[in-house]
Amino acid sequence: MASNEPGTDSANTVGLEQTLSQNEQVQSTVVKCGQELSEVNMQLRDEIAERKNLESELAESLLAEEEARLRSLHDEVTGLPNRALLRDRLEHALAQAKRSSLSLSLLFIDLDDFKRVNDSHGHEVGDKVLRTIAERLQSSVRADDTVGRQGGDEFVYLILDVENENHVENITKKIRNTIAATCEVEGVPFTVKASIGIAAYPKDGSTPEELLKNADKAMYKAKAKEAGYCFFHELSAS
Repeated sequence: MASNEPGTDSANTVGLEQTLSQNEQVQSTVVKCGQELSEVNMQLRDEIAERKNLESELAESLLAEEEARLRSLHDEVTGLPNRALLRDRLEHALAQAKRSSLSLSLLFIDLDDFKRVNDSHGHEVGDKVLRTIAERLQSSVRADDTVGRQGGDEFVYLILDVENENHVENITKKIRNTIAATCEVEGVPFTVKASIGIAAYPKDGSTPEELLKNADKAMYKAKAKEAGYCFFHELSAS
């Protein structure tokens, strides 16, 4: 039987209003939390995007630095190792040879009368001839050896783990024949010959400076020889 006591309906109404008010507060809190969560998600997305941009910029910067480093160690015209990289590899090769009691040989290669190519056809054509010769040298080098451009029309060929003098002589002859093969640039055939001086570690020097200097001396002697190459030890015998 329903209660008809005074104040009951009023109490029920107050309770209902309180419940509705609480519900509104809860809904307001939920909405506010949703808005705050949305803002946090937006900030998080922005941070992730910014981090990705920073990572991309860092990767591009590192790549640019590596490319710049490689360019600084390679000849601009031929793409071969330049004087600095050649010296570094020669130093490492000498250190290894000393530790392991191995021999190595250094070939100093000079292109005979190459100045005439530049004077007659221009430096652009001369550079193309140099690139052709560099490609031939690079294709003939063994995996552990190094060929690089010393500068101008001079190249250096570093032969590691030398078996004997005949081994070096055979490689030298092959290099001269490779260089001497006729190449055609802009419809003009060119035949370039080379003079090669050879210095060996340890008998002809134990430092990069000594080997380069003595191979250079032997190269000048080679220009007067029909064979077109000369070992440094031959200078003392002549």
